[in-house]
Amino acid sequence: MKDDGYEPARHRKKTPKHKKFGIQEWSRWFKKWVHSHWYVTEKARDQAFVIVEKANERLKAAGLDSPIRKVNR
Repeated sequence: MKDDGYEPARHRKKTPKHKKFGIQEWSRWFKKWVHSHWYVTEKARDQAFVIVEKANERLKAAGLDSPIRKVNR
């Protein structure tokens, strides 16, 4: 039999199609939640939330911070 290089499809781990967990910031200009950043897992979202809070510490000291929130789709 002739070998044509055919290999059966390998099983691949399924990944989520949609990023379900996110972080949003409040925009004073638009008066709504904007700047959404979406993550696949809740753990990744929580880690990013800590980083965003640290980045906003200087703004909080100046009174210019925008509220941020965790959201689920």
